[in-house]
Amino acid sequence: YRSDKLPTKAEYEANNFAAELLMPKVLVAKMQREGYSTARALSDLFEVSEKAMEVRLRYLSWSR
Repeated sequence: YRSDKLPTKAEYEANNFAAELLMPKVLVAKMQREGYSTARALSDLFEVSEKAMEVRLRYLSWSR
């Protein structure tokens, strides 16, 4: 079940922590340099959903 409400600060922080744990910025960047250029390829490599990787890549591109 998903609420239409915006996530709480605690939920937002938990999501960020989980993303960094499962898809560390440093390792994602390294794999991109090594030729894993799509969300699909990276999601397979990190064993996460493609959607999760798409969100992570979007977040990382904003945080540069």
